[in-house]
Amino acid sequence: MANNKREGTNREGGPASPEIEKFRQLIHMSPDMIAIHSRGIIKYMNPSGIRMLGYKRALDVIGRPISQFLHPDDRPMVAKMLKNLYSKNKKREGYRFRFMRPDSSAIYLEISSAPISRSDPDTRQVLARDITEKVKAEETLRASEELFRLFVQGVEGYAMYTMDRLGNITTWNLGAQRLKGYRKGEIIGKNFSVFFLPEEVSADRPRHLLRKAEKEGQVEEEGWRVRKDGSCFWAGTLLTAMRDSSGRLKGFSKITRDLTDEKSATDHLIKEVQQLQAVFDRSHAVMFMKDLSGKYIRVNGQFERSFGMKAGEILGKTDREIFPPDQANEFGQHDRKVIESRLPLVFEETARYRDGIHTGLVVKYPLTDERRAIYATGGIVTDITHLKQNEELLRTTNRKLEAVLNAVPLAIITVDSGGRIISWNRGAEEMFGWTKTEAVGKVFPAVPRSGLRDFLGTISRGFKGESFVGHRERLKKDGTTIDASIAYAPVMDSDGRIESVIIVIDDVSERMRAERELKKSHEKLRNMSRRLESIREQEKKRIALEIHDELGQMLTALKMDLSVMQEGVFTDKKTNRSEMTRQLVSSVKLIDNAIDTVRKIAADLRPGILDHLGLEAAVSDLGKSFEKRAGINCNVEMKLGGMKLSPEESIALYRIVQESLTNVARHSKATLVSIKAAREKSVLLMEISDNGKGISSTQVSSHSSLGIFGMRERAEALGGSFSVGSGEGGGTVVRVRLPLGRTGDALHI
Repeated sequence: MANNKREGTNREGGPASPEIEKFRQLIHMSPDMIAIHSRGIIKYMNPSGIRMLGYKRALDVIGRPISQFLHPDDRPMVAKMLKNLYSKNKKREGYRFRFMRPDSSAIYLEISSAPISRSDPDTRQVLARDITEKVKAEETLRASEELFRLFVQGVEGYAMYTMDRLGNITTWNLGAQRLKGYRKGEIIGKNFSVFFLPEEVSADRPRHLLRKAEKEGQVEEEGWRVRKDGSCFWAGTLLTAMRDSSGRLKGFSKITRDLTDEKSATDHLIKEVQQLQAVFDRSHAVMFMKDLSGKYIRVNGQFERSFGMKAGEILGKTDREIFPPDQANEFGQHDRKVIESRLPLVFEETARYRDGIHTGLVVKYPLTDERRAIYATGGIVTDITHLKQNEELLRTTNRKLEAVLNAVPLAIITVDSGGRIISWNRGAEEMFGWTKTEAVGKVFPAVPRSGLRDFLGTISRGFKGESFVGHRERLKKDGTTIDASIAYAPVMDSDGRIESVIIVIDDVSERMRAERELKKSHEKLRNMSRRLESIREQEKKRIALEIHDELGQMLTALKMDLSVMQEGVFTDKKTNRSEMTRQLVSSVKLIDNAIDTVRKIAADLRPGILDHLGLEAAVSDLGKSFEKRAGINCNVEMKLGGMKLSPEESIALYRIVQESLTNVARHSKATLVSIKAAREKSVLLMEISDNGKGISSTQVSSHSSLGIFGMRERAEALGGSFSVGSGEGGGTVVRVRLPLGRTGDALHI
């Protein structure tokens, strides 16, 4: 019967007998799988089996191991199955396997096997039946049985029993035994009235319940029931009348459940509800409930007091029927958001109360039933009007404070314990160059790396409550440094905890520079004072020497000449007339020399030419005198246009020229000096230049350069300016710029 034999032929190739042909047709028509395999390799399979495996052609199945068609989890059992199938050539039945179809679906097949002949023990015939639906039904049945078992176990929590028409107990389950304490043998035949309280039995309540159940079919109630030990429990009961097919009363069934815990919980819940109701009614917060259409279903006393309405005027109405349109719209929008989100939400709402406009912080929440369906919304309103006013006042104060902080020319910042910036005012931006955005959150960037440890240590002490005032060097964004006066102080929060450290910084670079300059000026003044004293003493010494050496000698010689002439006059000695004349001429010459010496000394003290002929003549005379004494050519070019200066201006400019010429003679090694002065509008410009070796900036700023310092002081005392430096072609140039008309004695023609 192998598939490689032509249909209608026998094994020898001749025509098959009618019986064999009928048997072959029976195999082809069989709804079950019929196959032949040898050691697990399929040799033949009928069309039903091929279709059962999900294939269309025999070639897809014939010649392949049966294990290829098995579910992967069932393949490990193939070896054991084959061993059993081929053992002692006996018939084997009852193997169940899952076979996989090409579409990845699985079917259950129940396999039976038997040998074909004793002469060929390796070849066996297989009959397989599709039991997929049967397996599914068995699984469903097992699930149903499990559910029924669970149901029975659950029922054990109920007392279930039956009674005859008089209420005598006829059946009794385990749940009844556990709940009421009676064993089955103890209670069968007794009347169910033993479970009632004595006063209920006296009132004939058990019989009344039977009659009511007989009339209405069922009676459901709750009440106290009595156990065997005399203890009571709160029971929920269902009494049902049982009738036969003709409607005649056969008895009653009763189901009893212990609801003591539920009653306790319910009583507790009722108590809590009562307490909540008391809170609801007595709360100072506005409380309300609305149904899904927006109608108020409950409001508390504070709601009535706040809006000046009674509950009767509110309940059953919507916001649009009670409040102004804008207020009602806002309330309605918030209600819808709560319903849509199914979550409690917080809103800030503005409402017109009886005494004016109020702002409230409103918590609105959905109310749901046991199916989690929303049936209403609730709300609790906390009046934050005063809080909002205080917040606005605080914002106003903060704005003012911020304006003040930004207006003061100080850097005011706050930092945390790690030195990171919390706040950064406009003064800090202008002082250091970093914007607020660049600075906040970073460690104070103005601290040099070398001073970071000192800075963090100061901040640490600040968080311990200490304050600090001092001077430090700080960096600007452009890399330059400033001298800073710094004050640190801790900042406390409302609980007295230190939350930050405030740093106030004043840029005292200019002040420090001014102090240094003032110190230098004081030093220069002291040096100048000492030098002036020295010069004064030298000048006194020089004048004394000139008076003693020159004027004294002249006066001594004059005295001697006069003495000789006096002696000749008083002794009547005849003296040679020519000798007397010679002595008189010598005396006159000595007197002229004395006069010149006195004039020279007076001119050195204060040139009279300055007072009588003015600055031009005095400077010209000074230049000629300098050229004669120092041997240095001196060109004077004064173009003052007939200008008359005040005595203060004249002597100051004269002394500046005099000091400049003295410096040229002492230090410059020059061969030419040029003095120029001219008027430009309301300013007098003077320049003294030479062709000497020049002057360095160090010499200009040196504390020992008292001559330069004195010249500058003279110019600045009159509101002018003074400068000294090297000229473009070498040498030294002194420039004086003096505004005219600043003194009351100055005249301008």
